[in-house]
Amino acid sequence: MWMHFAILGKSKKSIMKPPFIITIEHYDTKVSVQKNHSDVNISELAEMLIAICIAAGYDQDQVNKIFNTK
Repeated sequence: MWMHFAILGKSKKSIMKPPFIITIEHYDTKVSVQKNHSDVNISELAEMLIAICIAAGYDQDQVNKIFNTK
């Protein structure tokens, strides 16, 4: 499995902040979550990581246990 964090749209002239994207690629499957701003705080990052793990097929109870959300 390969995971990367990407901030797209690096134009300095852009008024809008670039999105913050987390993508997991595993064999022929690609799953991404995105926030429409690049200044993601730690709570938003945790929510995104939880969401992408569940979207990638990991068991929700196990993900919640790992992230200590219950």
